[in-house]
Amino acid sequence: MLHYKIDVIKTLNEHGYSNSAMSRGKMFSESTMTKFRRGIIVSTSELSKLCDLLRVQPGEIIEWIPDESQDREQENQIPWYSPLS
Repeated sequence: MLHYKIDVIKTLNEHGYSNSAMSRGKMFSESTMTKFRRGIIVSTSELSKLCDLLRVQPGEIIEWIPDESQDREQENQIPWYSPLS
């Protein structure tokens, strides 16, 4: 599961991008700003735009953390097996 390593809105503000400036400049749509506030991962094009503004790599913004329920589900699966004889 992907999640943000940073508080996106706070980091944008620290780099001089206020909420009102982003709305006026059409940098991000209101729905994208809402996703940032709620911690919902945005599209790759929006992530790329965020990287451009902050001058960082995507890995500095998001990270992947294994979902525990998926781990348990995979442990319970029997791997595909085909004898060679």
